[in-house]
Amino acid sequence: MRLLDWLEHTGVPARVNSYAGLPSNAPRVVLRHPAAVVAAEVRTRALVRQRHDRVFIQRDISPFTSGRLAERLAANSALSVFDFDDAIMWTPRVGVQRVWSRAESCLRSVQAVDRVIAGNHLLAEWAAQYNSDVRYIPSCVETSEYRQKQSFETEAVPRLVWMGSPSTEPYVASVAEELLKVHAATGARLVLISAGNATLGAVDRMIDRVDWSPDVAAGIGDWDVAIAPLVDGPMERGKCAYKVLQYAAAGLPAVVSPVGANKTVAADLGYPAPEDPQAWGDALVDVLRASPSERASMGAAARTAVDAGYSYAAWSADWLRAVGEE
Repeated sequence: MRLLDWLEHTGVPARVNSYAGLPSNAPRVVLRHPAAVVAAEVRTRALVRQRHDRVFIQRDISPFTSGRLAERLAANSALSVFDFDDAIMWTPRVGVQRVWSRAESCLRSVQAVDRVIAGNHLLAEWAAQYNSDVRYIPSCVETSEYRQKQSFETEAVPRLVWMGSPSTEPYVASVAEELLKVHAATGARLVLISAGNATLGAVDRMIDRVDWSPDVAAGIGDWDVAIAPLVDGPMERGKCAYKVLQYAAAGLPAVVSPVGANKTVAADLGYPAPEDPQAWGDALVDVLRASPSERASMGAAARTAVDAGYSYAAWSADWLRAVGEE
């Protein structure tokens, strides 16, 4: 989303090195695929030794060098750009991170490259301490890829929806008490779109799981009201509100936790984002009990705002300048 979708949107030709082609480059994942990792390390080191016109580093180029390969790649490039959209500079240095630190890799990369692209203002402010050319470009969505919500009538059992990765499912559990109150008050159930299957505790009894797929994501507007809960911690303040933008692209009403970029994005899109947990649950009940026309107005306003402020079309000129395509 931070690189491949930009290449598709802009048509900029590029040679893409996706490391080992695994679901993630977390050490616990790559260590289970030694052959793919060895091949990736050989290929990456060959790339680093070559001279390049321009390079774009998204997060890191190897999970095993703590940023040293990124430094060498930047040194061998006429223009080097580092892009990040999470607070990886604050990754705890525990376990394997004591040896191969994502935090150190982020810092060294930011210091080494010519230019940094940050996905939110907090990340940009941090990077500006170590690099004089930092550009803020938010996470963006291709709004045409999401089917627009057509009906704002709710069934006898309203359907809340949350979409995310297995690693972020605990954020749903963090508002379990409020969700259960909403369930008791309205009968609502929660559609959880994720590849995960872990138990989330008491809230499991109101959850219906749906496996993520591109088509399911595109049709997220089939449900009634979306939720975007977050806990207030340093890693969460570094997130870039991507799921909130996806909800808006489909014209969905939503209730958002006001943490980090979520707070800014919710304000821009017109989504309620109460500070108090009790008020968060109350806001969700209010949206469910609002008239269909009121929910339609919220969804339409969010869709208009995401088109204007968080679409690829809105930020294309900035991104092209940032990667040297002036």
